[in-house]
Amino acid sequence: MNKFYSSRQFIIGALLVLGVALPVNNRKFGKVSKNEDIYYIYQDAKTVSEGINPYARTLDGNMKDNDKYSTYFPLFYELGALAILVGFEDFETWLMFWQVFMLLFLAGCGFLIFRMVNDQADLLLAIFSVLFFFFHRWIINISVIGHIDLIAAFFLLLSLFYLNKNFKKALLWFGVSLAIKQIAIFMAPLYLVWAWHNKPSWKFLGQSTLLAAAIPLAASLPYLIWNFKAFLYSVFFSATRKPDANFDAKSLDALFNISGLVAKLPMLILVAFVCVLAFKKKLPPYISAFLIMSVFIGFNSVFYRQYFAWPIVLLPLVFIDIYQFSPAKKLG
Repeated sequence: MNKFYSSRQFIIGALLVLGVALPVNNRKFGKVSKNEDIYYIYQDAKTVSEGINPYARTLDGNMKDNDKYSTYFPLFYELGALAILVGFEDFETWLMFWQVFMLLFLAGCGFLIFRMVNDQADLLLAIFSVLFFFFHRWIINISVIGHIDLIAAFFLLLSLFYLNKNFKKALLWFGVSLAIKQIAIFMAPLYLVWAWHNKPSWKFLGQSTLLAAAIPLAASLPYLIWNFKAFLYSVFFSATRKPDANFDAKSLDALFNISGLVAKLPMLILVAFVCVLAFKKKLPPYISAFLIMSVFIGFNSVFYRQYFAWPIVLLPLVFIDIYQFSPAKKLG
């Protein structure tokens, strides 16, 4: 048993080194273009470090046209401002500082994927999963453009890791993911479904909502007090802005020239379908999570390259659910 455990640890270490080595050697380390979103995140962090509200600019717009407004919950802006205040002042050094952490969180995602698939399914499937994750083009792309998605995705994975172990921890880590970048916000109803499955009580449902919202709310509180309207407009700008994408692949609303909240209905309806199926226990948790994020990238009006990383991060967990219900497993 000890020998097997040591071998497993060696495999984990080797895969993590290989997985981290590739992004490090993509020749983009510290050389990300200022046209990428990370540069505008840096500008927002710099604004915070100077005592200026980054959300205030949204009030000058029309809630349709994007002028690189601050649309994320503020935790990463605050962390970025702290890095500036301690000495990483220009974009290049600030970026290199954060790229080290981005690579660590990349490695962390790989470790969690390996651990979850190995524990709940099979060692060979775990090895395949972590190789699939590390070397997937859309994961490598995150390192190339220097974005923060894998930091937020790591905490989502950590939340799912605790889903059946400690549901309160799962809710808190989900909140951390949202506080960094709220891409996984559409999974919030799914967490409420899981809360109800854990304990069918309205009181527990309310407590679960508060736990999931606690960290995003704590990070956002200064801005809610500072300028409530500006913060609200910035957060909801993502729901009202015009369609935009890195690719010539129009979303349904863009194809029919629909904008505003009505344009979000197809996506919200499909999210509701997934949640109802999950509530009826016809969809297992990991498949439900994967479907929610797949609906998001397929139907959201705004689509950028980094969004591809989210379903890729969750896809190895789908292997667990497939393995658990596999007829071959039962025959074995």
